Amino acid sequence: MTSTNFLEDYAILTSGNEAPTKFHRWAALSTLSHAVGRKVWTDWGILGKIFPHIYLIFVGDPGIKKSTAMNISKKLVLNLKDIPIAGESITRESITQLMGSETSRCAKVYKWEDKPVKYSQLSIFANEFVNLLNSGGNPIGMIDFFTDVWDQEVFRVETKNKGTDVILNPYVSILGCLTPETIRMLMAQKVISGGMTRRCIFVMGDKSSRPVAFPEVTPQQHAAHARIHDYLNKIKTLVGQFVWETNGREYFEQWYGENFERKKNETDLVLARFLETKPELMIKVAMLVALGQDCERLTINEENLMVAQALLTESEMTGPYLFAGTGRNELSPIAVNILRVLETEKLPLNKKRIYQLFHKDAQVREVDEILEHLLRTDQIKIATVTVPPASAVVLLSTPAKMDAYLLQVASVGKAAVPNAGPPT
Repeated sequence: MTSTNFLEDYAILTSGNEAPTKFHRWAALSTLSHAVGRKVWTDWGILGKIFPHIYLIFVGDPGIKKSTAMNISKKLVLNLKDIPIAGESITRESITQLMGSETSRCAKVYKWEDKPVKYSQLSIFANEFVNLLNSGGNPIGMIDFFTDVWDQEVFRVETKNKGTDVILNPYVSILGCLTPETIRMLMAQKVISGGMTRRCIFVMGDKSSRPVAFPEVTPQQHAAHARIHDYLNKIKTLVGQFVWETNGREYFEQWYGENFERKKNETDLVLARFLETKPELMIKVAMLVALGQDCERLTINEENLMVAQALLTESEMTGPYLFAGTGRNELSPIAVNILRVLETEKLPLNKKRIYQLFHKDAQVREVDEILEHLLRTDQIKIATVTVPPASAVVLLSTPAKMDAYLLQVASVGKAAVPNAGPPT
């Protein structure tokens, strides 16, 4: 089997193990962000340039293979030889000194319009992201650094008895792992700030549905690995500005307006913060998707943006679930649990069954509010079907599962409602 682009090759390379597919999907984009550096960008008018670095955090219980997905990406970046990677126990002070030194491995330069452009790049892979935050005993200071350095052209840090570290055009990419319990502990200690949570992409994985006793490397995977290595070496040489194709500009403008309205009406503080940053993240992820599909053309089109939107929408409720209690909406964890139930069920679920499952957690009115929110944000679909000889039944499911179910119903001419629960 051969593929036509990096993303397809990455899927081949990472098949046949127990790590969640969504981890590998995001790790592919993270790998590109580490490889390309601050040499490509999108001009966002008066707001300045947007670069393709991302802060990506894999979230899941111990044993969910977060590190498996992260380490594949890390090895690919290590094989590029000249991408500076931080040590797992590096302190904030060490990072600023390293990135601020013109003679360090972080110092990079490229030519644009016949002029040299200097920047400072650092890649971070953290199997236990909390250990990195605690390095040096100043986790709040480390979080503040990652938050503040996000979109700066010049970053200055006053160091005690050592003067000032100046980081010119910083470019920091992060791929880390955390458990839900650790995140809540950090929130309780007021370590993680709202600024950091809205800049991070939190991806929560589920345990593998099948065991893989011998995750062997197939000839197809060997071939994909070789193509990926060559592709990333091409990515390293890219320099220039992404250009918006007409269909991409039109798509983003329409989506931006819809997201603007969502942001105004959102009552969950954590989700509202994420929606504030989501347009910037959309552009970043769209750039990475474009780089993964074709590194010969620096353009953003409708397809790139649709993929980016789907990926970000899939993960956006992870934040409210993890940081429940930091905002005003106490129903966020219930929304996430409802989504998990619908994702687990193979077929749509009777709406009455949702009331039965969550009657101890929320009143019927509150469940209705949650379902309305999930429907409004395109995270679920609702359909009414007739199951002879009974009356109409309201079903809930994820959009993809509901579409597939309705097609099946249309083809056979009748509907079946499994897992509908006892009559109410």
